[in-house]
Amino acid sequence: MKNKKLFISISYVVLLSLLIAGAILLSKPSKSNISPKNLLTEDNFNNGILAYKSEINRKEDIKILNNPQNVDLQASLIENMNGEVTINISYKIDEKKLSRTIDTSMIPEIRNLLRFREKYKKGYLIDKISVNNKAQRLYFYVRGKEDNRLTQTWLYTYNLKTANVDKLYYDTGDFSEFYFSPDGKYNAFAYRNNSEKQMEGQKNKVVIIRCDDNKIILNGDKDINGKPIGQNSGLYIYRYDFQKWENTENCLLKQISEIKDGSHKIQEQKIYYNVVENKVKAR
Repeated sequence: MKNKKLFISISYVVLLSLLIAGAILLSKPSKSNISPKNLLTEDNFNNGILAYKSEINRKEDIKILNNPQNVDLQASLIENMNGEVTINISYKIDEKKLSRTIDTSMIPEIRNLLRFREKYKKGYLIDKISVNNKAQRLYFYVRGKEDNRLTQTWLYTYNLKTANVDKLYYDTGDFSEFYFSPDGKYNAFAYRNNSEKQMEGQKNKVVIIRCDDNKIILNGDKDINGKPIGQNSGLYIYRYDFQKWENTENCLLKQISEIKDGSHKIQEQKIYYNVVENKVKAR
């Protein structure tokens, strides 16, 4: 009788243990049912950060000038959710469509463009990009702080073939459009670098760049060797405004000469400047 009761007790304990073990097993989800998305791994964490950064917070399309069909340039200023700003461009080269990203390691001045423009309401923009198709280069101004219609301005060029970005020039002023020579070998622009009252639209400094090597061959009244292009009598201050390209070698400039006697008397005349010989020629 005692043996029978002992057997029943042992059987009850064994059965109860089996029931508890089964319940525990049933309560655990199968590994096959665990979604990989629920696993917090280093890869998933990093991928999440990249996805967040790739989301666009603000986008601003940039106007394109001289945009031929064989280039078909498109450009936008992008700010991602992390506040990082880039210039995203796409274009054709040798009939292939390419997409490139220009970031702050290439152009540091774009870092706060959108944020500062929103704060200060003027300046801080890239309003347009000019295509020099014959030289296969892009030219554009990055504009910073604006004060009394004079703006901090950086000139950049982008090589469509090599994707290289180069800073060519910096000053504060009111800058003109770009004027490419008929053969595309030279890029000229002019600007006003003071707040003195002048004729509407008139500039007082001309810069001409040789496109194949980014050399500045004319900077204000100085040639590529730093020599004055006007008369060197010491009696006058010479300033220049760009008018137009006459041909592949000669451009027409307006020469503004002011005598140094304090009378502020000004004379103006049109002259030719030869970009190959670096010489002024009478009109």
